[in-house]
Amino acid sequence: MRKCILILLLSLLFLITATPAHALKKRVYKTTSTATMTAPTVSVKLSPNHQNLIISFSNLNLAQSVSYELTYLANNIEQGVYGSVDPKKSNSDSRNLYFGTCSKNACTLHKNITNTSLTITLKLKNNKSQIRRYKIKV
Repeated sequence: MRKCILILLLSLLFLITATPAHALKKRVYKTTSTATMTAPTVSVKLSPNHQNLIISFSNLNLAQSVSYELTYLANNIEQGVYGSVDPKKSNSDSRNLYFGTCSKNACTLHKNITNTSLTITLKLKNNKSQIRRYKIKV
């Protein structure tokens, strides 16, 4: 019996001291697309034999120009390759950069490659530029 009276008193005390609840405005969620692309997509990977660096570009229609520069040391001699991709020709493109030199039909792979870095410069159609830098472990 004491428990019932105690529970009744606590319930009554709670009801007396409780503040009234006010209804909030109904929340309206906006539907926005998170897939809005503002810059081209770039994918960088080494070939399975580690002799080439493969760069894939997509959504090039968002860029005015795209350029790349690969630099590395081979036997402590600085080596590199640079180039560009024309976004007007295609919406996607790729480059296969060889870690070596080629002359006519003969190619020589560089040895002891270190300090490999790739810089991609994107000039966007909104007149902004993006520079993306990658450190590559060969």
